[in-house]
Amino acid sequence: MRRVVCLLMIAGSLFLLAAFAEPVPLPTVFPTPQVMRWEGKEPASISLDVLENVFLDREASESTEEGLAGIHARLSDLGRHALQPTQDASTSGLRLFLEPALDIDRVFNDMPHPSEQGYRLAVTPNGVFLLGKDQPGLYYGLLTLKQLIQADGRIPRVLISDWPDLPLRGTYIGYADPRQHVVEFAAKKLNLVLFENGDFYHLDNPDVLAKWQTIFASCREHCIEPVPELQSLGWGHLVLAMDPATAEGMTASKLPLTARQGGLHAEEHPTPPHVAFVNPGFEVPAEDSIPGWALEAAGDFICLDKEVKHEGQSSLRIQRKEKGTMRAWQDAACQPNARYELSCFMKLQDIDGNGAYSEVYGVETSGELGALLKPAPWRSGTKDWAQSVAEFDSKQYSRLRVYVRIQEASGTAWFDEIKLKGLPAFNPLDHAIITDTAPITLTDAAEKQVFEEGKDYRIPDKKTMKSGKPLLIELLPGGNIHDGDTVLATFTYAPAGAVTCCPSEPRYQQIMKTTIQTVIRELKPKYLHIGHDEPRVLNRDMRCTNRHLSNTELFVDDIKRMRDYALEADPNIRMMMWDDAISPHHNAPSLGMEKAAEMLPKDIIQCLWWYDYPDPKQIVENKTKFFTELGFEVTGSPWFNPENAKHWARVLGEHRKKTPRVLGEIYTSWGEVPEPWKALDTAAECAWNTAQCKK
Repeated sequence: MRRVVCLLMIAGSLFLLAAFAEPVPLPTVFPTPQVMRWEGKEPASISLDVLENVFLDREASESTEEGLAGIHARLSDLGRHALQPTQDASTSGLRLFLEPALDIDRVFNDMPHPSEQGYRLAVTPNGVFLLGKDQPGLYYGLLTLKQLIQADGRIPRVLISDWPDLPLRGTYIGYADPRQHVVEFAAKKLNLVLFENGDFYHLDNPDVLAKWQTIFASCREHCIEPVPELQSLGWGHLVLAMDPATAEGMTASKLPLTARQGGLHAEEHPTPPHVAFVNPGFEVPAEDSIPGWALEAAGDFICLDKEVKHEGQSSLRIQRKEKGTMRAWQDAACQPNARYELSCFMKLQDIDGNGAYSEVYGVETSGELGALLKPAPWRSGTKDWAQSVAEFDSKQYSRLRVYVRIQEASGTAWFDEIKLKGLPAFNPLDHAIITDTAPITLTDAAEKQVFEEGKDYRIPDKKTMKSGKPLLIELLPGGNIHDGDTVLATFTYAPAGAVTCCPSEPRYQQIMKTTIQTVIRELKPKYLHIGHDEPRVLNRDMRCTNRHLSNTELFVDDIKRMRDYALEADPNIRMMMWDDAISPHHNAPSLGMEKAAEMLPKDIIQCLWWYDYPDPKQIVENKTKFFTELGFEVTGSPWFNPENAKHWARVLGEHRKKTPRVLGEIYTSWGEVPEPWKALDTAAECAWNTAQCKK
């Protein structure tokens, strides 16, 4: 009896131990599958050797050539190669099927059926069954299978049913060569890449065209839809590089020119002298201070360093052990309304966070700090000495303040050789825009006589902005302009730093038409993105003002024109644009364009972006609701902040349940921050499985 009691006690103890034992965790897969569980009653695994044979279902073997190339690439990752198409699945191994394949549904028991781009995966004692909802699903299932293989060559026996919550899951990549990143993006189960590159404006070059045809083909092999972005209008730098006369200009009204030596010349303003700094090279030592410079903190945090310097005896060292801000600064006298160049040398060690940089502010007559005039580029990481430069206009200020600083970062930065150099004055005549729609008008000083081109003067080269030469206005013999005369010139010119295109200039329109239609013809994209974000100025140029359109009418007219160019080349193309300029929850109010969205065709996909988190004004929610209720399809874009990425996924996921107009997410990787790709994994995870963004 005692033995029976003991046995019962042992059995009871084992039962309790089993009841309270921690369950064996499931293997980690990225992005997290929608449904995953152990295939048997107990966790187990099979050897990779079981996958010696690979069977490709006949229907799967008839996928597109690009799709098959991607499947073969993934099989190569596994060290396997697909055999001839077969319907014989009796031999153990890796068996690939496309739906419908009812005869193997039993393998998956009661696992839910996936939606588009989904798959079901069963790792069983007899091998692996992979059933793709479609060809992308088959591809993503192979990506998951690769992740399941453990270091010891065994594969956990699991059942997976998986699919993406958001149909479009993309990322933006700028001007770097993207070829090395395609497989990396595919491994995150992204299916769209937005390319912004100046090459798209030069596909008439056979080498450039061949390069991008190869890139686009590679994307499609890996189930990625490549989308060319043809930045224009607001960020028109690529168009302006082709023809600077397409810039949104300003009017030089009645600029006095002097006739001399057979031509007309603007008044020459002397270059301002360099700004005099005290101790600009940090050479003058002192106890507990650095002469000329105000310090936010003294001692070990900001000090002279005689061991590390670019030139001379020492440099300024700023160090932070924890992320935060620390700076030194100096005020100096300058000329108002003059051009200057701020430069300094910087060396960095382990700068982690926003970065280190120099910048210049104006100082009010009261001594209060005025406006930021120009920051130099932010830098981070570990970098050797390099010069940092920023050009700016002093505006109304007669005093400037120069900062050197670490901003919201940790690490060490050294600064040396701070200089403020005067630059030649800006001459509108050197930046004149002369086109058929932007003529120049010359009158006498009394404005009673209008001089005639070809009779009184001639302009031998009206493309001077492109050639980099000043505009030459030659006087003609027998004309009405004589040496010593003052002539008033009214014309359009491009201000310093102009990056916005003039939508009313036919030369801009022709460049965009040619480029859009060439890109569509040669690269055959499904989507075309036209940018149109952050227009700096609108309706300033007399080419625009002469049309008597509102900002809204002008902007909408330009977008409709781009759409017409695209549809003429391919009636099935889908056009995309950034939303901010037409969103009442973003830049539209400041541009006077609150009603612009209502006037646009609703087949243009609006790519919404907002980067602040927290989001107390619910901009992400309000944008999504505004555009979908107007009838637009939308994507959402986070940036470098993982919490911002989670927030976007939460909002998009909830709205996707209500309307198919929410298409997905396009991560943005603008390079203005030290770690622009920091939140890409979070965005990829949450776009595939939005439940993960709630954790």
